[in-house]
Amino acid sequence: MLDQLRSDIWNIDTKILALLEERLLLTHEVGVIKKEKWLPVFAPVVEKAIIAKIRNNFPDDPDGAESLWRELMYISKREQYRTVLDHTHGIRIGIQGGKWSFNAIALEHFLAWQKDPTPVHIEYLYTTEAVLEALNNGSIDYGQCAIANSIGGLVDETMQALGRFHWKEIDHYEIPIRHALLIHPEADPDAITCIMWHGQALRQCDTNLTRLYPHAEKRAGADNLTDNASIAEAVGNGSLPRTTASVGHRSLADIYGLKIIHEDIQDRDDNRTTFILIALGEDIFSLENDEK
Repeated sequence: MLDQLRSDIWNIDTKILALLEERLLLTHEVGVIKKEKWLPVFAPVVEKAIIAKIRNNFPDDPDGAESLWRELMYISKREQYRTVLDHTHGIRIGIQGGKWSFNAIALEHFLAWQKDPTPVHIEYLYTTEAVLEALNNGSIDYGQCAIANSIGGLVDETMQALGRFHWKEIDHYEIPIRHALLIHPEADPDAITCIMWHGQALRQCDTNLTRLYPHAEKRAGADNLTDNASIAEAVGNGSLPRTTASVGHRSLADIYGLKIIHEDIQDRDDNRTTFILIALGEDIFSLENDEK
């Protein structure tokens, strides 16, 4: 009796698989039209209407039905991404940092090593969550974020965000991190009362900066100032008081007209950060998985 029931269920499953294949063929056609008309893959209003209809038509377990259909829509969107994305016109990569951040420097090194002639368009998204959101809604083809540092350990922001989205690791790489302390060109180094930075930079430079400025407030940036580069820009353009110093790569001094008052302020010379390049994937992949 049990074997017969299992056989009957499998017969139904084969019909479902055949329908899924038929659905994907239609999804591909939708992707072709979206590509021709330059329409976005992600259509939240349409998805919301579909989910409402599904829940109304399956009152016994609306949550279960919604969960199943969200997976179906995810598979459909993945098929559309494959159809819509045309890498001959460039690859869109979103990164966790801003211009001249260590994220930007890491990507520059990675692309130079790849020697791929495909044009690359970089989106500066500042936070890991923004990178993952853009990756999952089709705004970018690849994402990059910092995942760990040899002094500061795991990057909390990245670890918290990764578990909430679909993604697949494509590659990982590391670069040396050398921090400089930067101030407004007209600021007095002895008048510094606040040092603002990304939270990871605090862990990497805490001992040295406590020694150099024991009474200065150490503050992690927030909102639009979560990245070392954006903080340096705010110091340079006067958005932050001249009593505020920023921490970041020495190139930020030239970009934003800042003055370097201390170089190599990281607590150890072997300071290195690992970055991951990610794309849209079916599951959350283990970071210990070496398969590419």
